Amino acid sequence: MKDLQNLRVDISKLINTLPANSSVSELYSVKNDQHLWIQTSGPGVHSSGGVETVQLDRNLLADISGSSYDENLIRRYTQFQHDLGKTRTCQNSEVIPPVDAVIHNMLRHKFVLQAQPAAITGLLCSRNSIRIIQELFPDISVFTEYEDIGYSLFKKAENAVKIFRDKAGKEPSVLFIGNYGMIAGAGTVEELKHVYIEVEEKIQDRIHEELVINELPVDGKLTGILTALQELMKNDQTPFLRCINNSLVRRYSSDRRHFQRIALPFTPEIIQFCRSRYLYIEPGEAADNLFENLKTQLFRFRNEFRFSPKAILIRGLALIVLGETEEDTGIVLKVFGQLMKIAYYAEYFGGPRSMNCYQVDLIDELLKNPANKTQIGNTDNSE
Repeated sequence: MKDLQNLRVDISKLINTLPANSSVSELYSVKNDQHLWIQTSGPGVHSSGGVETVQLDRNLLADISGSSYDENLIRRYTQFQHDLGKTRTCQNSEVIPPVDAVIHNMLRHKFVLQAQPAAITGLLCSRNSIRIIQELFPDISVFTEYEDIGYSLFKKAENAVKIFRDKAGKEPSVLFIGNYGMIAGAGTVEELKHVYIEVEEKIQDRIHEELVINELPVDGKLTGILTALQELMKNDQTPFLRCINNSLVRRYSSDRRHFQRIALPFTPEIIQFCRSRYLYIEPGEAADNLFENLKTQLFRFRNEFRFSPKAILIRGLALIVLGETEEDTGIVLKVFGQLMKIAYYAEYFGGPRSMNCYQVDLIDELLKNPANKTQIGNTDNSE
């Protein structure tokens, strides 16, 4: 569809020109009376060109609103996924509809964009998010807190939008979802770009110091440790690793107090790519002590959480990310970098607010089913 192709080009330009360009992925759609075309881009899209598009039946999507699902959250999610699959106009398509397709369909705008620039997401993952959004965007936006991903989140967003329509007599330009993301809509691509830039600029006005990330050298004593760690992780299906150091890593690895600000994920997308817990290591005096401490803490971590970490912070020295492939490792590095940026921006809005343990554990449980790894967050799972 020509409108969708044009939207894709314009959205790429928009994301690249935002003042705090760091959106990890985008989900965007265009609709007419009968159909919705929705396209994902970013980490996790397997098709050539890094995008996947699926055409959905709008009437079947609307019918989902009145559906009844199991009280058990895992079974409810599976049933919801099944109904989403039935909305594809081509049932032979291998592209799985994103869970937020129902939200895109519910909004009346022709063009809808869902993205996560770090400054915007930092506000949505902050302690004062509700108050500040009401101050900055009272006439154009709806805010709702995060709910269990899938049908429950859709119904909560749908109810909030209906309340806004009844009070304001118009469609909201922006739907903010705490610990999730921003979904904006408009009648034209130009209007949509204007909405995103207006939101970003108003948020940036509240940020007093621009985030500048300076690359820093990795301590030489980590060289042998990284080789030994790579051997250690071969039996754990995460034999690929990368090690970096920069001013943002230094900030959140400087002590446990700073690490606690990023110790839990902020959004489901972070869990999808980086898991839900991260390891913090005290380096000790010598390299041998550091590696022994690392082995001990890895053993403790695995026993406690039943999986291995994908991100390890060594106090004041470095960030190590691990993956199943080189590509996977690059995605983890990008998404964990986004997590740290979100925490930084959230400091300007009352401090960071992570997802709670119940929300985190539910996503962890859903991800035990490999089929769900293509559904959590905005995208699938490679880049």
